[in-house]
Amino acid sequence: MQKGEFGTMTAANGFEDSYRSGSQLAGPTITLTLLLALGLAMRVIHWSPSADGDEARYINHAYALAQRTLPEYFDGAVAVRLPYLAYLAGWGKLFGMTTPSLQSAGLATFVIVGLLLWTMARRLYDIPSAHVALAIFAFLPIHIRLATHCLTDDLGLAFALGSMLLWIKAFDVVQGKVGRFYLWVALSGLAAGIATGVRQPFFLLALILPASSLLQGHKAKICALAAAVFGFSALIYFGLEAFGFWWWLGNPGFRFFQDVLQNAGHAIDAPRNRPLSLSAKLFYFRGYLGHLLPSGSFSFLPLLAGIAIVDRWSRARYNSIHIIIALCVLTAYHFWGTTSIHSWNLPAINARYLIPAAAFGCILTGGMLAAVHRHYRFSQATILVAAGAMIVISTWTVAYVGRPNCVTEFARYLATLREEQRQRIIIPESVKRCFLPTDYWQSLEGMRVVPDEMIAKIEDMPLHDVDAIAVPNETFYTYSHIGVVDALERTANWWERRDIVGQKWPRYLTVTGKPSNRVIGYLYYRTARHDRDSGNRSHPGDQ
Repeated sequence: MQKGEFGTMTAANGFEDSYRSGSQLAGPTITLTLLLALGLAMRVIHWSPSADGDEARYINHAYALAQRTLPEYFDGAVAVRLPYLAYLAGWGKLFGMTTPSLQSAGLATFVIVGLLLWTMARRLYDIPSAHVALAIFAFLPIHIRLATHCLTDDLGLAFALGSMLLWIKAFDVVQGKVGRFYLWVALSGLAAGIATGVRQPFFLLALILPASSLLQGHKAKICALAAAVFGFSALIYFGLEAFGFWWWLGNPGFRFFQDVLQNAGHAIDAPRNRPLSLSAKLFYFRGYLGHLLPSGSFSFLPLLAGIAIVDRWSRARYNSIHIIIALCVLTAYHFWGTTSIHSWNLPAINARYLIPAAAFGCILTGGMLAAVHRHYRFSQATILVAAGAMIVISTWTVAYVGRPNCVTEFARYLATLREEQRQRIIIPESVKRCFLPTDYWQSLEGMRVVPDEMIAKIEDMPLHDVDAIAVPNETFYTYSHIGVVDALERTANWWERRDIVGQKWPRYLTVTGKPSNRVIGYLYYRTARHDRDSGNRSHPGDQ
C-alpha cells in the first residue's frame, strides 16, 4: 500500500513538475507572441500609402522573374538581388502579384527577424533580455514605417542573424565534435552567402564572426579553419546562384560583372578630390544627427546602444562580443566605407541601411536593461509606464517625423482626370521607371511620358499643345542632376503651380478634425506668359 502510495506521490510530483515546466514555457511563448502581434499591428496601422522608389523597381523585377522575362526598365543593381526577387516572386505566386500583396511579404520577414533576434538574445543572455530586445525592435520607428515596403533589408538581416546563430552554435560544440562543428560553420557560411546576395554589406560577416571568436579566446588555428570553411560554403552559394542568373538572364556571371567589374569601373572613373580631414568628415554627416537623436528614426536606441557597448565591453562580457563587433563594424562601414571610394563626395546614406546595426543594438540594449532590472527590480507599474511611453513616442515619431511616399497616390489622382485633360499633361518618365509598380501604370494611360532630361531642358521643348506638367512631391525631382524642378523654377513665370493634396497619413490622424495638408504632387499649368515669351522662338519639335 505504501509502495502504491509512494508511486502515486511520485506520479503526482512528476505531473506537478511537468505542469510547472509547461507553465514556465508558456509564459515566454505568450509574451513573445504578444510582442510580435503588437509589432504587426503597428506596421499594419502604418501601412505605406505609396510604393517607395526602390520598392517599385523590386516589384517590377520580381514580376518579370516570375514570368521569366525582363522588365521594361531593367536595372542591374536591382536584378542582382536575386534571393530577394525570388522571395517576392514566390510570395506573389502564393498570394497574388498586386502591390499590396507583395508589400505584405514585409510582415512575414518582420516576424522571421523578430524570432531570430529573440532567439539570439535568449541564447546570449536570457529570456527577459530577449523580450526587451524584441520589444525595442518591434517599436523601432524607422522599421515600422518601412516594414510594408518591398525592400531587401529584412530578408538580408534574417539570413545574417541566422548565420551568426549557426556560427555561435558551432563553437558551442567544438570540443570533441569536429564533424558537427564544421557542419554548423558550413551552414553559417551558406546563410551568410545568401545574406550577401541580398545586401552586399553582409560580406563583412566573414570578418565579424572569426574576429569575435578570436576575441572570445578561441584558438587562432580553429578560427582560421572555421573562416576557411565559412568562406568556401559562402562561395558554394554564389556558384548555385549563377545557375539562377543563367536561367533568368542567360548570364551566369551577372553578379561578377555587376558587383565587381562595374563597381570597380565606377571607382576608377570617379573624380579624385582632395581627401577631407577627420573633423571635416564628421561635420559632413551633421545632417544625420536628426535620425540619431531620441526624436529621430531610431528613437532612444542609439543612446541606449552606445551606453550598452561601453557597459558590456568594460565588464568583459564575452557573450556580447559578437554583437558589439557586428554593431560597430556595420555602423562604421555604412558611415565611412560606403563613401571612401568616391573621396567622401557621396551624400549621406539612407537611414534604413543602418537597420541591421540597429537590430544588433536592440539585442545589446535588451541584455543591459534586463541586467539593470535584475539588480534594481523595477515595479510592474514602472515597466508598464515605460512600455506605454515607448509605444506613444514611436507612434508620434512615425506619424510626424519623415514623410511617406506619394507617387502611386498621385498617379491615382491623375487617373481621375478627364481623358482630354490627361492627353495634354506631361509626366517625367522616371515616374514609370523608378516609382510606379507595373499594376499602377494604367493610371498614366493617355498622358505624355517624357524623359526627365528633356524636361530638364524645358526651354527647348515644344509646349504649344501642353496644358500642364505633373511632378510628384518626391525629393528625387529636386536633385540637381535630375533637373526637373530646377527647370520649372528657371521658367517659373511660365507656370501656375497647383498643389495636389492627398489623404492624411496615418489615417488615424483624421480624428483631429484638421484638413490634410499632405501635398502628394504638383500640376504646373502653362500660362499666357509662356506663349508671349516663346512666341518668337522656334523649337526643333515645331519643324
